[in-house]
Amino acid sequence: MIYLLLFIIVLLSLVIVYLLIQFSQSNKLFKQQIGVLEAFLLQLSKEQKEQSLKVQLNNDLKIKMKEVNATLNKEIFDLNYQLFQEIHSSK
Repeated sequence: MIYLLLFIIVLLSLVIVYLLIQFSQSNKLFKQQIGVLEAFLLQLSKEQKEQSLKVQLNNDLKIKMKEVNATLNKEIFDLNYQLFQEIHSSK
């Protein structure tokens, strides 16, 4: 009877050791996968920041182009008006 109990205790101890080893290996694999995912997320975050900056620059450029276009239109109109006045005053 004692041999049977000792055998069961040894067997259960081996099962516990095996499970601890499996857990350790699974934990290492999980950490590796998390590391890869973290690197991927950091890359995506960096690319998103770059895209946001490009969009902001693009919006700033559109606003500046509208301002320049308005100024240029006004200057062209003023030039045409002056030319028109000079043509009519010389007649």
